[in-house]
Amino acid sequence: MRNYFAYGSNMGPKQLGERCPGAVLVGTAVLPEHRVFITRDGWASLRGEPGASVYGVVWQLTDQDLAALDDYEDTAHELYRRETKHVKRLAQAESLDALVYVATADADGTPNRGYLETVIAAARHHGLPEAYIAELAHWLPPAAGRQQSRA
Repeated sequence: MRNYFAYGSNMGPKQLGERCPGAVLVGTAVLPEHRVFITRDGWASLRGEPGASVYGVVWQLTDQDLAALDDYEDTAHELYRRETKHVKRLAQAESLDALVYVATADADGTPNRGYLETVIAAARHHGLPEAYIAELAHWLPPAAGRQQSRA
């Protein structure tokens, strides 16, 4: 089993469970010195940024799950690439290495319709910090942001 740090829609148990039925939840974690951004393709990615943090969920994946996730993240056509990052679990004082998917496109864009709402719902489901959820919500279009704040 390999550790995988999800920071986008794969944080959601339903989303990831459909793609990776053997996945086991490890818990919430933070990736320091990075920030989430939305790529020109409309999906989340990471970039290094001093002082910033990305919150997410660590899953343990089987080799079959990892192959399925590679297909979903389109690593063959280089939409995303796998990297190993050092994350810190939130509930424990434990650090671990985890795979992350990082987009090859590094230009900012706007989120695909409904995508960021799914990411925010997953972040809330796992109890990630509200300040971080608000940071994610700044990518929402104004009308969607107002609707999200009523939830």
